[in-house]
Amino acid sequence: MKTYAIIVLKGDGIGPEIIDATLQVLEAAAKSAGTFRLDFHFHPAGAEYYRQTGVNMSPDTFHAVIAQVPFVDVMNTMLDADLPLTTEEWIEWGNPNEKAAYDYMASYSPYDNIRPKAYPAILVRTSLNDSQVMYWEPAKYVARLRATKPDSNVLLFKIKLEPGGHGGASGRYDKLHDVAYDYAFILSQLPAPPAVP
Repeated sequence: MKTYAIIVLKGDGIGPEIIDATLQVLEAAAKSAGTFRLDFHFHPAGAEYYRQTGVNMSPDTFHAVIAQVPFVDVMNTMLDADLPLTTEEWIEWGNPNEKAAYDYMASYSPYDNIRPKAYPAILVRTSLNDSQVMYWEPAKYVARLRATKPDSNVLLFKIKLEPGGHGGASGRYDKLHDVAYDYAFILSQLPAPPAVP
């Protein structure tokens, strides 16, 4: 009997009840058909998670990275049940009070896996009033990177002190300033164009 592996990305707006119902339907279909099995593998969904984990695992793959409100201090945040959203996030990420989940999270937590090696140019952005990723997470991440990485590649930390949250600036046109800043950072990391004769 053939086995199919299915990656289940929990979170990012899809309620756990929808995912669970979908898994039940898929399992019922496999059982009914009787010709295949399904092997589910559960992984978190946030794009910043993959970007920051990738930077730690293979920094030479990237030339420049913009980390916007990155969830990088996974262990400390997920172990603090008093923070908003934490216990709800255990559905997506796992409960670090259980050894298997703790060991898995520790294996990829960006903050806990910074090593003394060259990193790409990085712009880390956060907001003082972000209720989803507390500002101290990216601040700690940048501080540890600065203390650990041996290269001289640019490492910028920009924290929004004026009104804003997880999505950045709150004013109607203020977001454009953030976008312009990001573009300027990327452009500053590109090689200079060839001289025009």
